[in-house]
Amino acid sequence: MRPLSLALLALLAGCMGDVPAGTGPGNGDPPGSGDAPDAGVPPGSDGGSGTTSAFDCSAAGIAAYADKLANEAKTSCTKDGVAVVKQDDYTCMQPAITQAAPPYADASFNIIKTLLATNTAYPFLECTYFVQTVTTGVCNVPISPSNMAWTDYPFACNFIGQSAAGYDWIAKAGGTVQVGDILLYTSSDGCQNDPGHIMIVVEVKDSSHFRVAEANEITVSGSPGNGTETGVVSNTRIQTLSDPYLAPGWFRKTGS
Repeated sequence: MRPLSLALLALLAGCMGDVPAGTGPGNGDPPGSGDAPDAGVPPGSDGGSGTTSAFDCSAAGIAAYADKLANEAKTSCTKDGVAVVKQDDYTCMQPAITQAAPPYADASFNIIKTLLATNTAYPFLECTYFVQTVTTGVCNVPISPSNMAWTDYPFACNFIGQSAAGYDWIAKAGGTVQVGDILLYTSSDGCQNDPGHIMIVVEVKDSSHFRVAEANEITVSGSPGNGTETGVVSNTRIQTLSDPYLAPGWFRKTGS
């Protein structure tokens, strides 16, 4: 989520909620424990590859899948509101993924299943989960900061200042945003109450305006979430390079 005032931060959860980094929002239980089906299955090991897909493992493929998945979520996830993904109905994302048809569909859904199936403490789809679901769907591996596994529930702001395997860091100073870039909001308090935000560029409007696909940033009406958990998967918000909360750089798939 976008950083908020300290007063609001004391009251509101952000993109990942108020929980120490590394412990995970699932009451401290590591993914794979408890009742999450196939929670310990690594991405891709469940046979989601080998199909014909319009999305390759590139920045363009990441953007196309993110955009398509957000559109499909608006149709398949409606129990808690249009495009709302919540722990009590996280399986709504399976038909959305199936319809989007990435090359690693099973592995893509496994990210959501692992991180959300038993996560009653933080029951909404988080921004990191969405980006990791997308990157897994086209590359069979979720983007994660170099010092944390994806199963450790990294905050969005935990990516800042870290490398990520398979991705290049693009400095904001002098950088040009491209389709498929993975943007970040900074955290105002070191990932305590304000965990930052992560999103995928799906369309470049001009040199400084671009449309993003994301989760948990806006409400079902399209208004800003302002720090509240919404679980809304969306692809309508226009971001600008002049946004003061953007991190000093962003990630781009290597070779793109």
